Amino acid sequence: MTGLAKILTTIFILQSVFGFACDCSPIKDHDKLIESSFNYYDQIFIGEIIEIDNELWIEVTEVFKGDLTQEQLLKTGFEGHSCCYHFGQKGFALFYGTVRTNEFFASICSPTRMFDKPYLYPPPPPPLPLHCGRSWPWAAPWYSKSETDKIGARTNREC
Repeated sequence: MTGLAKILTTIFILQSVFGFACDCSPIKDHDKLIESSFNYYDQIFIGEIIEIDNELWIEVTEVFKGDLTQEQLLKTGFEGHSCCYHFGQKGFALFYGTVRTNEFFASICSPTRMFDKPYLYPPPPPPLPLHCGRSWPWAAPWYSKSETDKIGARTNREC
């Protein structure tokens, strides 16, 4: 293997080992997250995401922290990395972030959230119903019809 091939292989391996993904710490206490976010971020406000000339803008409606004014327009910024919050829909939101040259930037680790979708990930599904301490047979779709009938006959008996 030539020297150039070794160098390129080493660079490729190091890039694949050291990824550049966003790493948000898990939320253990929501009140502490809000308090620390209030101290950390420069701008905190409520605004409406609107569309002007096929671009998304934020119209500031109420300011909690920072030097923004009501009805000020900010362009939605996107820096292109995995931690940057992507504003993909119109509507009202609570914004935590920074403003640079009339562009607003937020991190997905911040408590920035849309009002109609106040969670980053959807909530987990409800637990499966139990019968005699066991899940219902239809809760296991990998069973064949005959296996489901056998399980159903067993679970439908008195406990």
